[in-house]
Amino acid sequence: MSVATLSATTGIRMARPQQRSRAWPRWCAAPSRGVALLALACALWCTACAAGVGILWLYASTPGASGATPGDWPMDSALPPPAPGHATLVLALHPRCPCSRATLGELAQIAAHTRDRLRMCVLMIRPSGMPEGWERTDLWTAAQSVPGVTVLADPDGREAARFGAETSGAAALYDEHGRLVFTGGITASRGHAGDNAGRDAIIALALGQPTETRRADVYGCPLFCQRAETVTVATADSATGATTTDAGSGEARDASDH
Repeated sequence: MSVATLSATTGIRMARPQQRSRAWPRWCAAPSRGVALLALACALWCTACAAGVGILWLYASTPGASGATPGDWPMDSALPPPAPGHATLVLALHPRCPCSRATLGELAQIAAHTRDRLRMCVLMIRPSGMPEGWERTDLWTAAQSVPGVTVLADPDGREAARFGAETSGAAALYDEHGRLVFTGGITASRGHAGDNAGRDAIIALALGQPTETRRADVYGCPLFCQRAETVTVATADSATGATTTDAGSGEARDASDH
């Protein structure tokens, strides 16, 4: 006999058995809310990862500044000029640029392929105000280990500036007559070693082989953080005290000192 029939014949109301409700933990009031929070967290994490990868890729693939490399060997350079039968490669490096490790790896590849057909000089920049020996880092040691490479300290980057170098890793190749035949970098991106047009062009030119590549982007750290090329003069009324400001050094001096 069912509960409904028994209630009708006896006049006694029978209470229906109550169903127990499922209780969720306090941190998750409902299943849909917990899933939504988890999905949102995953989406934010994926977005952050994608943004980070994009920033790193953009940083690695953005070339540095390139100056005007002279078409002929600079007459005021203290470096030995090109000699008959030998091309000369000048490479400017910042001794504390981590990207330049890859550049030295590519320089070793160039040395292995050209052997005695190419003279190579590495200029290690020593910024103004830094003590002697500041430039002798592990990059200096690594450059010295490359066969046929001469490593020189370049105080204030004077020699690098003569060859138009503005970014660590900038290379200039001159033939035996002192004519510029290639300028640019020898890595494919910042801090990335491997096949690249600049390295291949230098090897081909040093060996007398044909190549259409005469310029390549430079990837590395800036060689000069501040350059006193532009001087901004701020004048004021003499009653308030006139001043002049050197934009390169950031020093202000009283005008009466001049």
